[in-house]
Amino acid sequence: MQSSQSQQVQLDRQRPGYPWEARRLTLFPSIPIARYGIVQAPPSISPCHFLRYGHILPATANAIGELFLFGGLVGDDVTANLYSLSTRDFSAALWQTASDIPSPRLGHASALVGSVLIVWSGEKQDNRFYLLNLVFREWTAVKSSSPAPAGRYGHATTMTGPKFYIFGGQSDAEFLNDMWAFDLNTCRSRNRSSDSHTINASSSA
Repeated sequence: MQSSQSQQVQLDRQRPGYPWEARRLTLFPSIPIARYGIVQAPPSISPCHFLRYGHILPATANAIGELFLFGGLVGDDVTANLYSLSTRDFSAALWQTASDIPSPRLGHASALVGSVLIVWSGEKQDNRFYLLNLVFREWTAVKSSSPAPAGRYGHATTMTGPKFYIFGGQSDAEFLNDMWAFDLNTCRSRNRSSDSHTINASSSA
């Protein structure tokens, strides 16, 4: 008995303080866009389309703990839907958005800065920058002034201050190792590949 208790104590000490957990998402009704003077029918429960790949989900949450999932492949369908995922109550809801909604895509990349979600490129190699105002839920498509990065998929992106950085990826059969910075203030792109040593080209930046 003593040996058994000793082994249990030893196991408890080895167990990590923050183990993984699996929790079900609570699906809320889809979130419509409010239109002045228009009465909308009550929204239905958001569809559960989370078995997908090739989507984006920036690791940064907004001020109220929401993550945003956009696009990807669901079954045989390439999608362009947007979900919010709450890290506070493990809920999810499909968002309705308007204006320059990006076409269905996968292999794209994104970043979240303040109340703006940025989506760029993907398998269709659309090189316009799509900015979603999360307050008004409206997209704006921005064409960077020349020179601009070529559309691609499998690339990496990040934000530093007002600049959206793009690195690597694949365009058709070509693997890329260039780096670009898109300035949100000026809507201009700059090739930063010559600023530092490059690394071997890879489809997974």
